[in-house]
Amino acid sequence: MVFEWPMNVAHCAICGDDNVRRISKKGQFNEEVNVVLCKNDGFVYLSPRWDEAGYKKYYSQKYSSIFPQFDNQEDLIEEPYERVVSRINPHLKNTPSNALSIGAGKGCVLRLLKRKFENIDCSAIEPSEECRKYLSENFGYSILADDIGSNWDDGIEDVFDIIVLRHVLEHLLDPIDSLNKVRNSLNDSGIAYIAVPDMMYPKGSLKRYFFRAPHVSYFSKSTLSYFLNKACLEIIEIKEQDGELWCIVKPGNEDKTKTIPADNASIQLNMIRKYKKSQRISEFKSFIARLIGRE
Repeated sequence: MVFEWPMNVAHCAICGDDNVRRISKKGQFNEEVNVVLCKNDGFVYLSPRWDEAGYKKYYSQKYSSIFPQFDNQEDLIEEPYERVVSRINPHLKNTPSNALSIGAGKGCVLRLLKRKFENIDCSAIEPSEECRKYLSENFGYSILADDIGSNWDDGIEDVFDIIVLRHVLEHLLDPIDSLNKVRNSLNDSGIAYIAVPDMMYPKGSLKRYFFRAPHVSYFSKSTLSYFLNKACLEIIEIKEQDGELWCIVKPGNEDKTKTIPADNASIQLNMIRKYKKSQRISEFKSFIARLIGRE
């Protein structure tokens, strides 16, 4: 099913300009994915792209069919979620009393936290109606909202010990607004875990896997740090591991935003060029191997 919705030019979320270089017009599942790189600061994002209404329609009509949340192993807690808890644990000052998972899915991270901290109260923000019902009926988790773009943070400022956004930020049209809500909802000793695909060290084919219609932003260490600092989130730890960029942050008291390095755009562009070349070589070798195998 081809999803159709008008697309609009988007300005860079860092500099506000639209001085861009085209990187790709196609992404996973051969969908139209207009990936651009800002020539001013190296931020990679989609433009033109759908507006908020378009993305809501896409998620309701198509997303769940190509990225199903449920399968025959819905109770299986996979190893990537265990890594999240192991990364969070060293930075906890006290035994946490509550946790919020944004984009909770089946609640794997919350279930692991509950297993480790028996008395922890778990809350979720989750767009999937099926997942919300599953989390509420099976585990009794509190559902704060179905949309991170809503005013879910009203009345719950300075509340949470732990907030988790695992592979969520890249989906959001306004990352600064969402990060501000995270910062305001953490208590003074609270921490947030944030993980995104790493644009500086991608995995898989850019067109057939990495670039995706629902991923509107592609972060590197420098650009993610910019957004975190802009939202007054102090970085405790940030790492690039196996195609993933993850960090632990805590509430800060001031905007510590630093200017993006002048050469960041050229560094990011050179990386993309080298990666595309390595992918072409790899694909050519695979083709030759298949060809020889037929003889």
